[in-house]
Amino acid sequence: GHVFIVCTIFHEVILLQLLIEKLDSNCKAAGFVKLLQEIEKLRAEGLVRMALVGFAVDAACLRKFGEELQTELQKQLASIYEEVGYEFNVNSPKQLGEALFDKMGLPHGKKTKTGWSTDAETLEGLRHQAPVVDTILLYRTYQKLYSTYVEGLLKQVGPDGRIHTPF
Repeated sequence: GHVFIVCTIFHEVILLQLLIEKLDSNCKAAGFVKLLQEIEKLRAEGLVRMALVGFAVDAACLRKFGEELQTELQKQLASIYEEVGYEFNVNSPKQLGEALFDKMGLPHGKKTKTGWSTDAETLEGLRHQAPVVDTILLYRTYQKLYSTYVEGLLKQVGPDGRIHTPF
């Protein structure tokens, strides 16, 4: 186990050294030594330090924000169901298309494999046709915030309470 890890690290160090030498000679040949030494090297060192130190995350605050978003998502979902007249999977483009275009009779745009397109551009064009479209767009915004910034960040928090991301 340990011998394999040491050999792997040693191999990576050798490859990295060869890469550095090749890049260094290419930079010299292209006249980029000053750019490399005075800008890129310093920037890279700063990024490495940032990755090692990481950044603190208030996980409790993030979870609370997630709870608030979940409450808002449930409100928007209930409003969508009320405006459309029945419950369906709002996250399913096929079911959303059926609700908006078949059930509610809104003008549809382009066709996809599963039905009428319900992408952001299509929905933006329907904003003034029915209030439910604004509610759907708001629901999608909250959903994106939740999945990206609550779930996504919480998955990255290490045991030290920080996120160490490669830049």
